[in-house]
Amino acid sequence: MNSTEDKNNSKFSEIIRDTCPCNVCDHFDLCKTEELACRSFAKFVVDNYYYKDSFRDPCKGTFNKIFNASDDALRQFVREWKGEDTNKNNTGE
Repeated sequence: MNSTEDKNNSKFSEIIRDTCPCNVCDHFDLCKTEELACRSFAKFVVDNYYYKDSFRDPCKGTFNKIFNASDDALRQFVREWKGEDTNKNNTGE
């Protein structure tokens, strides 16, 4: 296996499918009572998977985008994060 395949296999091992990120999150009770959500949950809603080690910073704005916006608005919101992640990876951050 070459280094590209190793990198891809490592990335895929970090993807969690068909299990909500909230199931194992310390913020679950707060999000439930305060109507908050994070990027991991938004990613799960749109793509049915999330990255195991993704940063979770729940907020009201993300909750509103998920539950009070059109599906297109949520998809655009998640696409913007994907672009941010790509830019961070390209700059070495």
